[in-house]
Amino acid sequence: PLNQDVMKGFQIPKRKELRDDVKAAEARQRLAAATARLGAERNKPVVDVFGTAGLNGRDPSVSESVDESWSGDHPNYTVGVRMTVPLDFGTLSDDRRAYSQEAVAAEIAYRRTVFEHDRLWNDLTKRFNETQKRLALARKIEAAQKEKLEYERLRHRRGRSTTFQIVQFEQENAAAQLSRIRVQAEVLNIFAQLKTFGSDQ
Repeated sequence: PLNQDVMKGFQIPKRKELRDDVKAAEARQRLAAATARLGAERNKPVVDVFGTAGLNGRDPSVSESVDESWSGDHPNYTVGVRMTVPLDFGTLSDDRRAYSQEAVAAEIAYRRTVFEHDRLWNDLTKRFNETQKRLALARKIEAAQKEKLEYERLRHRRGRSTTFQIVQFEQENAAAQLSRIRVQAEVLNIFAQLKTFGSDQ
């Protein structure tokens, strides 16, 4: 059975700044922005400057040639500039636009997740307070129905009421109990949802 006193003591739990699903949306947004920057950088022209130096031997004999290569008498040097430029400018423009739009879409999705997070918290706290009031009212109605039933049973024992009245009042009492149990279940459901916002209570 549900403990009435424990449920009366339920308070709205403390809320952490962001739930894990919102943090995941934030990470996806940062990833999309980084991917967009990486895609834009990948499509830019690349200029490489390079240089090499080598030592050679020129003697027809292999052993003498190897010995000469260590002397530094016949060096060779190569210096150059290599430039890579994508030439399909239409595709480049489309790629940049696509990466930019992906970043914007991730930002919008993140903002929507934050908005939904706040809206859900506000909705749950409002519903929790309203449901707690309904639970208190359901308890009062149940107590009144029980008192009414007991009084009718007393009248029946004295011969001043009918069995039909007793059965009808028992049904009304059972309906009041069922209503209270439903409201209690709703309070527990809302409280469980509030706990997903990161409370350690």
